[in-house]
Amino acid sequence: MNDFNDQVLAELCRTKRLTLVTDDADFGGRCVAILTANQKLLR
Repeated sequence: MNDFNDQVLAELCRTKRLTLVTDDADFGGRCVAILTANQKLLR
């Protein structure tokens, strides 16, 4: 699900060049550095 909060977090991380720590598969495919153990995001 692509909700408003996910969009805000992704945009904040992208513009500030931050790494997002999450296990939420909703963040896959975004131009954001992600630190996770979620196998869906690691593929």
